[in-house]
Order: sequence, then structure tokens, then C-alpha cells
Amino acid sequence: MKAPAEAPASDLWVRKPGERLLFVDLYRLIALFLMVQGHLFRALVDMELTESFFWLAHETVHKFTASMFLFGAGMIFMIVTRRRWDEYKRFGRRTWRRLRRYIYFLLIGYWLHLPFFSLKHTIRVMDAGLLAKMTAVDVLHVIAVGLILLHLLCMLAGKPKRLVWILPPLGVICLIVAYFVSQNPIPGPVPLVSWISGEYGSQFTIVPWWGYIFLGASLGSIFPLSGKLKDERRLMNAIIIAGLVLLAAGIGLAVFRKLDFIYAPAYRPDQTIARLGVITSLIGFCWYLERWGLARRLKGAFFLSEESLIVYVVHLLIVYGSVLAPGMATIIGHKLRLPGLILAFIGVAAVTSAFTWGWHWLKKRNLNVLKIVQAGMVVAFILVYIIGPY
Repeated sequence: MKAPAEAPASDLWVRKPGERLLFVDLYRLIALFLMVQGHLFRALVDMELTESFFWLAHETVHKFTASMFLFGAGMIFMIVTRRRWDEYKRFGRRTWRRLRRYIYFLLIGYWLHLPFFSLKHTIRVMDAGLLAKMTAVDVLHVIAVGLILLHLLCMLAGKPKRLVWILPPLGVICLIVAYFVSQNPIPGPVPLVSWISGEYGSQFTIVPWWGYIFLGASLGSIFPLSGKLKDERRLMNAIIIAGLVLLAAGIGLAVFRKLDFIYAPAYRPDQTIARLGVITSLIGFCWYLERWGLARRLKGAFFLSEESLIVYVVHLLIVYGSVLAPGMATIIGHKLRLPGLILAFIGVAAVTSAFTWGWHWLKKRNLNVLKIVQAGMVVAFILVYIIGPY
């Protein structure tokens, strides 16, 4: 009797339990690179350059960055949660540590919007415009509260399989509702309305942006944890095909309706469809780059992916500043041509990477020291902020 043929060695490949998904790290690294570069270029570009073809290409690429970042956050959240489901489904030590981290980043989001380094002065000059500026919502707010909500949904679901029926509809609802919410003013107090509408200056709101978090988590909820190459490849081939179809559909819809595709609001249907297309096809492409060995060669840079929220905060402080010090946008302004922009980006990337590496190293080697440093910085700021005379 003839023995059955053995399966190809590649099809028998299995990831080690708990092994990092390098293709996800690569995807997040690409999103971080585009985010830092985009913010810097937009803050410092000579306005004459914005009339060039280069800038049209720049804005075409960077319109996808925020949705990439949010989708990736939801995806890796769900993969990590599924791997430790029994620990995360209850209010244990690991859950509280995760929730504290998200609350911490929510507070940083509001801190970045403080107008003055003095509570007394802030109260003295408070008006409706200043309140709107202080309570505006950005990516940190959306991610922090979105992931807290996502964790609570996991706990309520009880089993990972139930999330497959919960998360996709929630994500789609967020994307659809945004189209109608953005067209009409919403009554209510400014701090609350700022979470829903950009009427008072919020750059990011829960709709449509929570939609990308929930849809990213949806992909994370069906990602094979078996580690088998054939299981992962089947899913990745499917999302690459779906992504290319969505991208073509989004562009086609804009062309058919004769709409400006580059400078367009994020809530518009063609923008949403194209964004989902770019995201999913890029994730699939990054998976193949991992299989081809490129991701492993870049592994040394993946501490940035692991500390993506630190990268976000640090580069914002450098580029836009805070109540502690002005940023490059204030000091330099819109003056740089392409060579200057490239040099500025290299400098910001180097400083941000160095700080993030130090943070990552300290967290891995001596977490207690990092906690003491964090607490000291927070206490010092609060004391000066409260008693400051200015």
C-alpha cells in the first residue's frame, strides 16, 4: 500500500505559543512612520510646496494613516486578549493594569490640550472657546476610551466566538452613523458633543473612528491562533483580495460621483471604503513580508510598535509642543522645503526613537523605577500647575 504523500514543510510550520506576530509589528511600524512624518511635514511645510504634485501624493497617502493606526490598535488588542482570555475576562490584576494604562493615556490626551501652565490663570480667562479647545477629542481619547469599551465588551461576551457577531456590526454602525452626524449640529454641552461631532474643534470623534477600532478587533477575533501557516495564509489571501476590491470600489465611487478624493472628509462613503481597502490589503501584504523574511530583519525596530502610544505622545510634544514648552510648529513655522523637511524628520525620528527605546528598556528591566519616575513627574506637574501664580 502506497504511503500518503507528506505535506510540504512550509504547510506544517506553526508559530510558537505567545510568539509575537511580526507582520503586525511591521504594519504598526509603517503606520507610525507615516504618522510622525505626516504630522511633521504638515506642521513645517512651506505653503508654496502644498501646490505641487508632491503634496498631492503626500496627502493621498496620509489620508489613510489615522485609520491604519486605529485598526491596528483594535486588531492587536483582540489577538492579545484572546491569548489570555481567562485572565482578561474578569477584573483581575492584568485587567486592572490594562485599564489603568488606558486611563493614563486619556488623561495625557487632555493634558496636551491645556492652554496654560497655571490652574488659576486658566480659570480666570475661561470662556466658551477655551473650554472647547480644552475638551476637544483626538486620537488618544478615541483609542483610550474605545479600548476600555472593547475590553468591557469582551467581558460581557464571555466567549471569544460571540465577538464575531458583535464587533463587525458595531464597527459598521460607527462608520455609517458618522455620515449623518457630521452633517447636522448636535445639541448638548460642549465636552460631550466634542466626542461625537467636530463642531467644536475635535479632530477625531467616536464616529467614525471607533468603527476602525471595532473592525480591527473583528479581524483580531477571527485570526487563527493555531499558528499554522495554512490557516493564516487562507485568511490573509482573503483580506488582500477584499482589500483591493474595496480600494477600487472607493476610488471608483469618488470618480463616478465626480468628488475630490484627496481632500475629502473621512466620513464620506468612498473614503471609508477606500480606507478599509488600504488597511486590509496592507495587513495581508505585511504578512507575506514576514513570511519572506523582511519583517524579521526589522525586528530590532519593533520596540517602537510595542510602545506605539509613547511614540505618538513624544512626537506630538516635539512637533506641536505643550504648556511646558513650544514645539517646532511654533518655533519654525511653515518655512521648510523638501530637503529641510527630510532633515527635520530624521531629527524628530531619532529623538523620538531614543526616548521610546529608553522607556521600553526601563519598563522591561525595572518597571518599579519607571513607575516611580512617572509618579514623580505627575506629582511635580500637578503641584506647579495648582500653585503657579501665572
